[in-house]
Amino acid sequence: MFNCETIDIENALYEYLRALGYRVYALPVPEELGSDCVIVQRTGGSERAYVQDVHQVAFDCYGETKAAAMQFADGLTRVIRAIVGKLGGVAVYDSTIMTLPYDNPDPNHHTLERATFSAQIVTRVKHV
Repeated sequence: MFNCETIDIENALYEYLRALGYRVYALPVPEELGSDCVIVQRTGGSERAYVQDVHQVAFDCYGETKAAAMQFADGLTRVIRAIVGKLGGVAVYDSTIMTLPYDNPDPNHHTLERATFSAQIVTRVKHV
């Protein structure tokens, strides 16, 4: 058990989504944030088995209107559900939407609307 390490799920998702053409950011949220941007943040998780980690991840999706932010988030759920194969150099066993998109205004970005959803992504650990 001492030779297993959790992957950096935020960075792995950042690289995955960037490769698909998404404008992805990590915290802190940049000042120049625009519509059709997504912020990825790990919100916790757990160990499922000796070689599996369960990552809880939040996705904040921005749009110019509430409808645009929600539509963007709804479309991104399809991409997150479809993660299979490898992510961050390790196997992905499952990717499930745990909280469907909901309106979640960002108090620091009054000119944009935000919709948020969360996912549970099960990956293999890295062996070091």
